Amino acid sequence: MALAVAYFTANTTLFSVSTPLYTTSSTAYNRDLVIANGSGAAVYINAGSGATGATTTASFIVPQNGYVLIGGPVPVSTKIYAIPAAGATAATGTVELGWASVVSVI
Repeated sequence: MALAVAYFTANTTLFSVSTPLYTTSSTAYNRDLVIANGSGAAVYINAGSGATGATTTASFIVPQNGYVLIGGPVPVSTKIYAIPAAGATAATGTVELGWASVVSVI
């Protein structure tokens, strides 16, 4: 499956503490959220309406130069946080968020 992604936000200042990246709309209907990690280290991501931060135990990891797709409708007021993995003091590069659309299905 090929995706086209319209990125709408990028965070270039991930520090060793949990960083809030984005909160989805409380009213809009959104589908297929993509979180792309263009930083120099793996990044832990926490996404949920009750999220208060990203940690190594309550989050999922996105590898360096990787991405994750949250397929289907994204719940309203979803909070997204990130923190560099493996004790990195800061991630160099960006973590981007965008909405995907399917270009082709094989």
